[in-house]
Amino acid sequence: MSRRGGTVGFAVFAVAAVIVAGALTGLVWSVVVSPTQLRKTAGGLVLDEVAGATSFGATGWFCVTTGAVGLAIGAVVAPVARRAASVSVALSGLVLAMVAPVVAALIAWWVGQRLGAGPSPAQVAAVVDGGSVAAPLRLGTPVALAVAPLLAVVVVVAGSLWPARWRRDPSVPVSPGDQ
Repeated sequence: MSRRGGTVGFAVFAVAAVIVAGALTGLVWSVVVSPTQLRKTAGGLVLDEVAGATSFGATGWFCVTTGAVGLAIGAVVAPVARRAASVSVALSGLVLAMVAPVVAALIAWWVGQRLGAGPSPAQVAAVVDGGSVAAPLRLGTPVALAVAPLLAVVVVVAGSLWPARWRRDPSVPVSPGDQ
């Protein structure tokens, strides 16, 4: 296989891996979050203090789940960026560490909201006054999308700054410039 064919194959694999990671993260997010319960009154649906705190928890869990994906992507990209033969390849790795987690987080957001869609209007209408109904899963702030790329970049930069004497195989001779 030619070098170009191998690069295209790797790119297709990387895109598929990011899509699958995002979808699985969205699934995990929708499972670990306890649905916010809204109380039905004569005036409509009401969010009390406990339910308000639960809704903030959904954003926190989104940050935790997508943050784990960001750390994993950073751990995969860091060795590639560290061993890069040129600055352009190293910078490409850094850009990949910023873009891939954002794509995975967007997919997770979409999947999680589809799986935690909440009740239909007919189901809400069937609830009697004083009863409760689960609210749809929502992300409290889009800023949570920045957690995964931030953690990925931190891992890549930390891996690049790791001292040379700690990351080399002791059986391989060290050149004078690396000491």
